[in-house]
Amino acid sequence: MGEENIFRMLADFYAELANSPIRSMFPNDMERASRKSAMFFVGLLGGPPLYQQKYGSPMLRARHTPFPINEEAREIWVERPPVGPDWDGVNDRLQRAAA
Repeated sequence: MGEENIFRMLADFYAELANSPIRSMFPNDMERASRKSAMFFVGLLGGPPLYQQKYGSPMLRARHTPFPINEEAREIWVERPPVGPDWDGVNDRLQRAAA
């Protein structure tokens, strides 16, 4: 898949989220948020741990605790996954994890 594609796909994904009902859950700077998420996904998908190298442990639970992630928010997130042949397997794993 490659780092460049991950960054591009996360930028597209966050552009979709910027126009979604859960927009308020994200920081004002969606471009920066997409880059941070891309850094995390690069490591998650077997590349270098870019996020951890720059920011330390992702502390996912602590970062998401302040937000009302209910069934409606979950569905909005799952409805807008990055798309394309490179993401098919990733999306399947993410959807199983979210279930």
